[in-house]
Amino acid sequence: MAINRTRAITLFFSIMILMSGCAAPSTVGPPPVISPDKPEAAVSVPKRAVPGRKTRRIVALADEVRSLLIQSNDQAAELAVKRAGELTELLPNHPYPWVLLGLSGISTGDLVTAENGFTRALNLDPDNIDAMLGLGDVARITGRAPIAVKLYRKAYLSSGDPLAADRLAHLEISLGHYDNANTVLNSAYLKHPEDDRVRNNLAVTLDLAGNRTEALELLNKKVLVGPELLRTRAMIHLKEGHPQTAAADLEGSFETDDTDRDGKMLLGILNLQRGELEAAEQNFREIISLYPDYPDGYLNLGFVLRRAGKFHEAAGIYTEGIEVAESADLYLNLGVLKELYMGSPSEAVIHYRKFIQMRGAGSDRVNSWISYLESVADLPVAEGNKEK
Repeated sequence: MAINRTRAITLFFSIMILMSGCAAPSTVGPPPVISPDKPEAAVSVPKRAVPGRKTRRIVALADEVRSLLIQSNDQAAELAVKRAGELTELLPNHPYPWVLLGLSGISTGDLVTAENGFTRALNLDPDNIDAMLGLGDVARITGRAPIAVKLYRKAYLSSGDPLAADRLAHLEISLGHYDNANTVLNSAYLKHPEDDRVRNNLAVTLDLAGNRTEALELLNKKVLVGPELLRTRAMIHLKEGHPQTAAADLEGSFETDDTDRDGKMLLGILNLQRGELEAAEQNFREIISLYPDYPDGYLNLGFVLRRAGKFHEAAGIYTEGIEVAESADLYLNLGVLKELYMGSPSEAVIHYRKFIQMRGAGSDRVNSWISYLESVADLPVAEGNKEK
């Protein structure tokens, strides 16, 4: 079971840092980590997938389900569930139809069907890697991260499959466990140095851990041609403040792949670093028009407008982003804009408090800043900030 090619990134570097009372977005873009939000129907048919007589009906059903899942639309997904169900009736004691049923369930959002399918497959074949990964996906989607980690780790240790390593590493990254992600991807890279997906994601985890030099050395070990690898290296060069070097990699990635969301984001950040604010503004406006529920587009567009002195317009963009793609960082930056650029600390505190409510751990500095503003600006003190 392969990982989805959509690269839905959960770890953009647009986290805003409140420093000396001022927040600023990161000047680098998204790590192109390939994310397992929706598994592809790329499970290959085992050599002994159909025991006994291979009837035309069984073969036709299996082919149809795989074809339907690849189409990635609601109607096809619903039909895939139906056809996979028929296949399990014809082969109730073989794991492969149940894996297909599990994949079909995930594609429709029917996680009960998905979990039942993968569980049945694993009961029939305790070493079935696709079933382990599928159950891990269901656990991850339903917020049971520890169970997902356990299943992904078991799948990787049992098979050494780099796809299992990707699943495990991506989840560890989302949990902030960069060292764990680095360990599993480094192990996978030693076993599969030719795998560009592993190389890419290992470079991303090294960068997340602050080891940019090591990440660049890893990427420079071979001539890069894949768009994900080129964009990862471009991202790191942008973080290092090397826009011209980043531009060459970014342009190379566009030659082999259409400009997707990640590429557009990196292009906007490249223009921002070059001081080409109008071009950057256009890039980020295009992103929010194409991906209206993506908060990083609003964050970066707001930052560009703020740099251009368009404070009221920036406030409107942050507010629009909060309405359609609520994020703690949008509240934080709107608060900074209100306090430092629009002279309204009372409004700023409202947004800072919302940031703390959403972010929780790690927001002590903002909490301290709120206390300071309350002490010097005669602002109403929140209930939780009152001295006992």
